[in-house]
Amino acid sequence: REAASGERKVTVRLGDQPELDASSERTFRYLVNEDAGCFDVTQFMGIVQPSKAPFHSHSYDEVGYIVAGEGTAHVGGRSFPLRAGICFHLPPDEVHCIENSGSGPMRILGVFHPSGSPANRAYPNNK
Repeated sequence: REAASGERKVTVRLGDQPELDASSERTFRYLVNEDAGCFDVTQFMGIVQPSKAPFHSHSYDEVGYIVAGEGTAHVGGRSFPLRAGICFHLPPDEVHCIENSGSGPMRILGVFHPSGSPANRAYPNNK
């Protein structure tokens, strides 16, 4: 669903975007991507239910800002606390997992460069 005839959306309302599945415990809504006429970056709102994702990586830079909720980023054998107001960066191919240890959904405002889907991941030997 690319922007029609190169049409670019200047504004996008989160509530107007469809909620898509990334996994059984994770959904997302695109904000800015090729649908909005932006072909280099993807911005999305991720909704993570209480759970721990399998270790995985992406082929793009990932930046996330915790809007709500709490949990842990597991990266390179270390654990980093996540809560509202914290931003994280994961370079391409960095094996990681995000764990929501709270009682409600964690909301993450994410950006990928180059553009990509939150559902696209590579899985190493998971632990």
